[in-house]
Formats: sequence, C-alpha cells, structure tokens
Amino acid sequence: MSIFLTALAVGLASGAVVEKRSGVDCFGSGENWGAQRAIAQSYAAQVCQGDFVGNYQPNDIRAKCFNLSNTKMVNFDLKLRGDVDARTIASAECYDGLQKQVNQCDNGGRTTADPNDGQCATPQ
Repeated sequence: MSIFLTALAVGLASGAVVEKRSGVDCFGSGENWGAQRAIAQSYAAQVCQGDFVGNYQPNDIRAKCFNLSNTKMVNFDLKLRGDVDARTIASAECYDGLQKQVNQCDNGGRTTADPNDGQCATPQ
C-alpha cells in the first residue's frame, strides 16, 4: 500500500543532484521556487482537492502543470507504484506529500514537485 509522488523531472534527465532532507528527496540544483513558493503551495492544495484525489490502479499516474509566473512553471505528479492493489488516494495524503516537496526543497522534490523555467504546454 504505497504511493509514490513523482516528478516527471527535466532535472533528472539532465543529471541533477538529489539531496535527502528529512526523508524527502530534494533536487540539489536546478530551478528554485524563489518568490513563487506560496503560489506552488496554493496549486498543490488545488490539485489535491480535485484531480489527484480518487481511485488509482497500480502504476496509474496523474500529472498537472501550472504556470507560476511568466517564466516559471511547476509539474506535479502522483503515482501509485509497487506491487499493490488499487486504492483510493485522499486529499490529505496527496497534500501531505506535495507540500513537503514544496516546503522542504528549494529546488523542488524528485518525487513530487518540480519547478522549471518556461511555461506549461497546456496550462491548467
């Protein structure tokens, strides 16, 4: 019964450094939240009240991209992984994972939230 909050991370593809902080896998380099951290928190709450809540089959993934500014976006992803049965992901569980990646990781988290330069291809 494990969920894995994962970022489809541009940073990992380019060999980004990953740091561990209080059990959270954080990017050690790359784009940072800067002044947009509070906006990212708001979007995390929004997606965990709607699109990311519900029934998941093993390896199901739900992804959303939000524009944080004219030059920065965030990718949020939620995946049920492992050899587990289908189950429901509730709002509180979703938000707990996302907010840790935003609050504890200056450059986003490898397993949930990834700030990047640019704009979403399809803004939410």
